[in-house]
Amino acid sequence: MTTHPDPAPLPADGGRALDDEAIALLARQLGQDPAELRAQLLGTAAAPLVRDHIEDYLKRCSKRTRGTYATALRRLRDGVGAVCDQTCEPCLGAGFTCRCNCAACRSSRVSVPALGDQRVSAASYCKANVLALAVVSRRMAVKKGIVDNRRRANRGQVAKNGDGYGAEENAVGALRSLFKDAKQHTGGVNHAEDVPKPRRTGKERRPMHAFELVELHYVTSIGGNDPDLDTLILDYGIATGSRREGVYTLTVGQLHRDRQVIDLRDKYKRKQPAPVALDLLDRLLAHAKERGGRQCDPESRYFRPDAPVFWYRTKARCRPLTERRIDYLSGRWQRELAWANAEQLGFHHIRHTMAAFLATMYGPQFKKRYLRHADGSVTDGYGVCTFEELARAMSDLLDFEHPLVHGVDDRRKQTLRRLGMSDDD
Repeated sequence: MTTHPDPAPLPADGGRALDDEAIALLARQLGQDPAELRAQLLGTAAAPLVRDHIEDYLKRCSKRTRGTYATALRRLRDGVGAVCDQTCEPCLGAGFTCRCNCAACRSSRVSVPALGDQRVSAASYCKANVLALAVVSRRMAVKKGIVDNRRRANRGQVAKNGDGYGAEENAVGALRSLFKDAKQHTGGVNHAEDVPKPRRTGKERRPMHAFELVELHYVTSIGGNDPDLDTLILDYGIATGSRREGVYTLTVGQLHRDRQVIDLRDKYKRKQPAPVALDLLDRLLAHAKERGGRQCDPESRYFRPDAPVFWYRTKARCRPLTERRIDYLSGRWQRELAWANAEQLGFHHIRHTMAAFLATMYGPQFKKRYLRHADGSVTDGYGVCTFEELARAMSDLLDFEHPLVHGVDDRRKQTLRRLGMSDDD
């Protein structure tokens, strides 16, 4: 009986040692893709197409990450035509691709190749593509900033910073994360790590003066198409230090009238309580029940704890608030107040202002607790502001009573009476 020696094992070097022409010939005969056949011969999974990898990656990202990275990743997938570093009128048109044939434009053009139909590999996810996307992203942001600032000038608004470094940073960050997710198909190398992130221009945001906050509240309460809603949003922001997302995602189930607490979930969906006035809670619940109906009424059998608190009116009916209302409110402030326009006042300024008041009047630990920032070092664990102390500071600052503060003496007396003791014991 004739025996045959075992075949030699296939090389495990990504398939480079296999004959490319032989694999291509065999793939044509079998009607398969050469890359897929190579992967089968090596016993490994075929690398996905770049377009499939990007869409799958974005689906697995959080909403915040997806919103930050989607534009850059889809540009990598679909490609971008030549973008120059000039700001002549033809190059500020739709798409911001270069439409001028002058020497300056021709010599500075950079484009991003469309990678969607390529396989994920070290060749497609290379440093050159990262550099190209970073440059194109910054240039397109600069051109968009010029166009946007022209519109803002026509509306009497001050210009925004448009250096494009934020867009470049997001592009590099997006590719670092995407390439990290594909290391099994790129030989364990992340070429985006070789491209440094640019430093953004420092953002100067000052807290409002007390009289400015009073003026802002007055303007909010008398103007716009729904002053009651806008005033409630402003009061909620002052009392809680909520971020934008914490406004339009607030639900009735986060309001706790018995404890005078609102559970904020405006960042990373972590539950972080804020002590508030009973009057504010009653106004929020009344607003929700009036505009949202029985689903917002805790005493109704149709109550839904996940029902939104904030609603805006349309001609037909009331609808849950979206982040566009926050943009509308910021725009109204800037149109109606010259100093708000100069400062480009937004909803985040409310949070910044109240934190500054707390730091000045009570100490930095109160500011940190109000902002709900994480501890940065072991030292931060000493001299922390407790929730009860924050409740006392906020009740003093905004002039309201809170059970953690003003009910303590009553509870002490009730305990003494229950135990048959007096204050002298």
